[in-house]
Amino acid sequence: MNLATDQLQAAERTWVRALETSNADLLADLIDDEFSFIGPDGQFEDRDAYLAGYRALPSLGVAVERIDMDDVKIRVVGDTGVVTGHVVAKVTMQGQPLVEDVRFTRIYKLRGDRWRMIAGQGTRLAPPPAS
Repeated sequence: MNLATDQLQAAERTWVRALETSNADLLADLIDDEFSFIGPDGQFEDRDAYLAGYRALPSLGVAVERIDMDDVKIRVVGDTGVVTGHVVAKVTMQGQPLVEDVRFTRIYKLRGDRWRMIAGQGTRLAPPPAS
């Protein structure tokens, strides 16, 4: 491991903490002004729309209970970091449990001495077929 990899791992932990604690301000501090996101359903969101979506979750009765990540790979090329992996998010939606199973890519750019997320993409995994 090196310093850049350690810093990107810390940024990913911040992302998880922001979602698990419904702290959109912590999330806003992590993502760059030029951030864009392609969601699991193919929707495009700029930074403002992405943050607005997370800010609205409590009023919609949505709470992130837990986020588990695995198969995380971090690559650093110059001042750009690419993080890929798998997320299982346990969520309650109006009191009903829901599990989101997603493969992700997040792109970071080194801005001064901080890594800032500039792009993200998530692909929802289909449940296995019933046997």
